[in-house]
Amino acid sequence: MTKIAMSHLRAEICDAELDEWRMILDTNAFDPARTEARLVGRIYRDKHKRFHDGHGVLTSPLRTHLHRVVSGAIVRTQRTRYRLLSPKF
Repeated sequence: MTKIAMSHLRAEICDAELDEWRMILDTNAFDPARTEARLVGRIYRDKHKRFHDGHGVLTSPLRTHLHRVVSGAIVRTQRTRYRLLSPKF
């Protein structure tokens, strides 16, 4: 598969891209003893047109294993798949 085809495939399997992102731990609303990982960052190329490019978002809890949350990966929340761009340090 060519680089162009692979790039197109990556774009097809995510709903949006998240740039300047970082992971935060949050308390579960229904079980305060349980923590959840979420991402905060700037959304781009939202296929569902919910947000304008560059809008700041806080995701719903991640469904992706935390060791897979790295730049370039596709991570999943309840309803959205994000491709992670550059993290914010």
